[in-house]
Amino acid sequence: MRRNIQNIDTTTPHTYSGFFNRTGYKVNRDEDGIEEYAPTLLITNVKDDTGRLLTDHLWFDYSADFKALGQLKSGELLKFDALATTYMKGRPGEHHKDFQLTDPTNISLVRPGDHKPLPDDDKVFIGWIMKSNEKFYRISGRMVDPEYVEAYTQWAEDNK
Repeated sequence: MRRNIQNIDTTTPHTYSGFFNRTGYKVNRDEDGIEEYAPTLLITNVKDDTGRLLTDHLWFDYSADFKALGQLKSGELLKFDALATTYMKGRPGEHHKDFQLTDPTNISLVRPGDHKPLPDDDKVFIGWIMKSNEKFYRISGRMVDPEYVEAYTQWAEDNK
């Protein structure tokens, strides 16, 4: 289905919409091989500005522009501008070309509402993601780092 993205002009951003589904994280390695968590969010049923379905889901980095919206609720409709690009997907030796939307800007909720603020501190923010998804992560074998969860728990207590 992402083949619908391949025909989009890649030189200028276009407007898209999709539903917030959930948060997540990916693990990056720095130049010394040290693992670093990076927050992500899942957007589903991504459509172009004509309403044409482009893909069933896309993962985005949880940028400051997304964070500014506060704690999103699953099912909330987002509108944003982004660039269509290609990338190599898969494990080394099994790569194949895929299509994505990147660098989202002008992010907004179609129906704004009150949302709790999100932590500014990266460790606390990752802790919130791990705590929010703890049951799913434990079932699927993903890391739930107690140090990060505790940092979030302390932040939540301090910000009641």
